[in-house]
Amino acid sequence: VETETGGGVQEYGPFDRAVWTPRVENVDATTEGVTIRWLGRAQDTYEIWKSVDLRQGFERLATGIPGVEPVTSFTDRGAEGSAYYRIRAERE
Repeated sequence: VETETGGGVQEYGPFDRAVWTPRVENVDATTEGVTIRWLGRAQDTYEIWKSVDLRQGFERLATGIPGVEPVTSFTDRGAEGSAYYRIRAERE
């Protein structure tokens, strides 16, 4: 609902919107790097963002990761020390 300064009201909708967030299944740290696994969908592609210091924000690490059902994975081969990862479904 939009309320105009002159007192008029504009209503938009209703709208249906599907919201879905990838859920992390597990994380493995090995000599190969850090492997992140999450519940994926075949119709989606994903991007991975990484931060080693949350005060400096996230940087995009990889894009175009094809979704695999039921579990999609990505290995960060350059991982050293502690890091935070964000998984995002890419939308067209």
